[in-house]
Order: sequence, then structure tokens, then C-alpha cells
Amino acid sequence: MITSETVFVLGAGASIPYGFPSGIELREELCKVGTAGLPISDTLMVCGISNNETGLFASAFRDSRIGSIDAFLSRRNEFVDIGKLAIAAVLCARENPRIFDYSNIEDDWYFALWNAMVADVHQADDLVLNKIKIITFNYDRSLEYYLFTAIRNTFGLAEVDTYSILHKISIKHVYGQLGEFPEHPFQVSNSPSIVEAAANGIRIIPEDRENNDVTIREIRAWLSSARNICFLGFGFDSLNIHRLELSSIIAEKFQIGRRDQNIYTSGYGKTSSELSMIRNSIYGGLTNWYPVENEKSLMTLRNNAHLLA
Repeated sequence: MITSETVFVLGAGASIPYGFPSGIELREELCKVGTAGLPISDTLMVCGISNNETGLFASAFRDSRIGSIDAFLSRRNEFVDIGKLAIAAVLCARENPRIFDYSNIEDDWYFALWNAMVADVHQADDLVLNKIKIITFNYDRSLEYYLFTAIRNTFGLAEVDTYSILHKISIKHVYGQLGEFPEHPFQVSNSPSIVEAAANGIRIIPEDRENNDVTIREIRAWLSSARNICFLGFGFDSLNIHRLELSSIIAEKFQIGRRDQNIYTSGYGKTSSELSMIRNSIYGGLTNWYPVENEKSLMTLRNNAHLLA
């Protein structure tokens, strides 16, 4: 069982082991959606979006040179509906439950997390005693599906009882998700009706409204009370850093003499200089900063094993 107050903050890299694209790969796929003949373009046409409309969206996103689709749509309100449908069409085709049938998933940090959560837990109701909260910037529900199947099969529960336990585990999707799980099943699909339902679950937060957003306020409160914060697969996009408001949270703690909050991060694909700049962008005086250079999510947890204790 995880006994220290810990918040995990997940970026696109945390879902890559389970069949989902990186932020750059998602961008590349979205920039192709107006191409005639592609399955995703056909799906969007059935949803009522013409190739011309998707082409305008794709070219604008491409030529914006902005890496994050969330950052782009927060500025281009006219593309929000098309953008959400395009995101859903790309990702609904990736929600594949069969990927978890294999035991050789590279960087399988879900396995490590679950085994830490269930250690010394003898009945399912006690899973909620794990002192973890999860903030995810991803739309997919792979973690929820993984935990659902793990809980159900570990404790031999009926579906309805498993859902009840799952819903007590604190998971927040900053930008929404591809429909509420389990009401919207975790499955590979290019069905227009499923894509439309998934798109309705995606949230675009205009930059001038974030401080009034309930989810944003809740995750900031989580971060403020955490003993440990662990970033996994997180790209540290400037908009996402801003929305976490972590620099203000840390500064407030320093002002009252509290410097006991630790921040850990996977550093895969980041240079030492980039990690140093990220630290300074969060708070220049931060000393309790523990990056694991050139490692993905699982090795970050293994190098900081106390996070799972």
C-alpha cells in the first residue's frame, strides 16, 4: 500500500506503453485528418465534417507550429468541435484492451503501480486507503480499464462492485476523457456514434477561464497538499505548467517555512539543461527536485522506490 501523500501527474508519455501516441505523434496524425481516403477522414465525414473543413483545421494546426493541440484549440475557438472529433477519432482507434494480454509491455508502470497499491490489501474496500491521487493530461481511459480488470480479478468482484471501488480512486482528467468509463466501454472503434460520444467528453479550457474551472481548482488543491509529486511521461508544455500553478504553490510553502515537498520526474528525451530549465520554470529556488535522466516512467518509479511504499 502507498502510505505517503503522493500525486502522480501524467503526460502523453505515460500512455505510450499502452498503444497511445506521444504528443508529437498525435499532432502528426491530426495534421493529416483532411486527407481524402484515410479511415479517420471517412469517419469524420460520417460525423458531418467535410474533408474541406477538416483540411482547414489540419492546415491551421500544422502552420501554427504549436506542439500542443490543447494550446491550439484554446486559442482557435472556431476549430474546437472539429478538433475534438479529430482527437476522438485518432484515440478511439487506440483503446485496445487486448494490449494488456501481454506480459512483455515495455515500460509497464501500471503493473508496478497496481502491485504497490494492492500490497498488504486483503479486501477491495481497503484499496482506497492508498494515499495517491492521479492527475492526467491524457484523454484515454487505459489506466481506469487496467485498474478495473485488476481489481475485479484480484478480489473476484461483480462488475458493479468493481466500478464502485474504482470510482473511489482519485483520478482527474484535466482535459476530459473519451467518455466516462465504464459507461463508454474501453474498446477499439471507428464507429461515428462512439467517436461523437468520446468527443463530447473532451474539454477545451479557454485561457481566460481556467481560474474558474472546477477541475483546475481541485488539482491545484491536490498538489498543494501532496508530500510527493511525481511527473511521468510529462512534456512540461508551458500551458500545462501554467495550469498546474505549481510555482505559486511552492512559493507559498516557502513563505511559511515549509520545504518538505518533493518533486520527481521522468527525464526521458530531456537533456540536463532542459531539466534544469524546467526546474527553474516551476520555481527557481526548488531544491527537492529529483529528475531521473534518460529514463521512462517505470525506471523513474524504480529509482525512487519509496514512491510506491
